[in-house]
Amino acid sequence: GAPSRITVAKLKELSGVYKAVLDGHDIPWIELSPSAAKRFITGKGTAEKWMVAREIESKWNIAFQRDEDKGWDLSDATALAIWGVSHGKRP
Repeated sequence: GAPSRITVAKLKELSGVYKAVLDGHDIPWIELSPSAAKRFITGKGTAEKWMVAREIESKWNIAFQRDEDKGWDLSDATALAIWGVSHGKRP
């Protein structure tokens, strides 16, 4: 299900802290929407998380054990890492 409002508020606050630390150290950062990451990996921005994991395994030979990636968090993080490596550094 959807996260609670308290969880969303805490995540937004944490996001702000990360951005402030990165900016304070002149470290460039970029925001990537979930649909953009899904579109990059699968070609479809509305792809389900399991589809992203399947495509990562197929295209990059990176497999995830289902019992270790129950919420598809590892495959989500891997999709972002692949996107970052593919797009190089951004100012």
